[in-house]
Amino acid sequence: MKRILLLLSFLLSGQLMMAQCTPDPSVSTWGLHPLPSVGLDGLAAVPEVPACIGEPYSYTFSLVIPSSFDIPGVGSIGVTNAEVTGVNGLPSGLSFGDCSPAGNCVIPGGTTGCFSIIGTPDASNMPGSYEIEITVTVNGTVVVLPQSVDLTFPPDPTFNLFDFPLDPYAIELKSSGECVNSNYNPLESELNVAQNSPNPFSDITRIAVEAKKRGDYVFSVMNTLGEKVTEVNYTLETGENIIEYDGSHLPNGIYMYSLANDSGVITRKMLISK
Repeated sequence: MKRILLLLSFLLSGQLMMAQCTPDPSVSTWGLHPLPSVGLDGLAAVPEVPACIGEPYSYTFSLVIPSSFDIPGVGSIGVTNAEVTGVNGLPSGLSFGDCSPAGNCVIPGGTTGCFSIIGTPDASNMPGSYEIEITVTVNGTVVVLPQSVDLTFPPDPTFNLFDFPLDPYAIELKSSGECVNSNYNPLESELNVAQNSPNPFSDITRIAVEAKKRGDYVFSVMNTLGEKVTEVNYTLETGENIIEYDGSHLPNGIYMYSLANDSGVITRKMLISK
């Protein structure tokens, strides 16, 4: 029995070592994604997903690596690869891993990879906001000379593409049990779905959706019996989007409309009255 358990443990460990993340296919600008907030009120923190003491945690970053880029005072570096070399400031029990490509979080130049912050925060932590700094070492050549450059994210002013300050990345750590027992919906951090207007309506109504990043979603409308009367795939762009819905073919009554992706579902009520 002990040998069987040891074998099962070895196989499970092997599966965990082979686990790897999936990069966000919608990102293309070089650097770390999602971007941090930009110092303006009303923007969600990044990472958006809170952690809780004693509960498993996972959050994935995508990293777009260029084939070359300019270093002020040095010149253009042809990028061989980039390696995630550190994530500082994490709560005890969390680390980075589950990289893609699998291995030591080394991403070839001109490609997109990812890594995850994973683990279980232990009881030595205090609830609160933990600012984290991510270090990526870029390896390549300037002319023919080997060159390595350490970049931090959020980026310092030298590599900051924005004209305004960036907020730090920060993990919100909550007390034990709050994540399991809460009604936290991760999709709420991606989208702000407004109430349809006009409401009630007889034919056309409009739904304003503020998207934090570009992505694909399923828009559905259901009646009070749970029957789906509409289902449409939408690609939402970063910023404000307007969904126009024609309900003229539906009888009077209360309906539920929703937007969904792999992160979750956001649902609102609307009323058709003719």
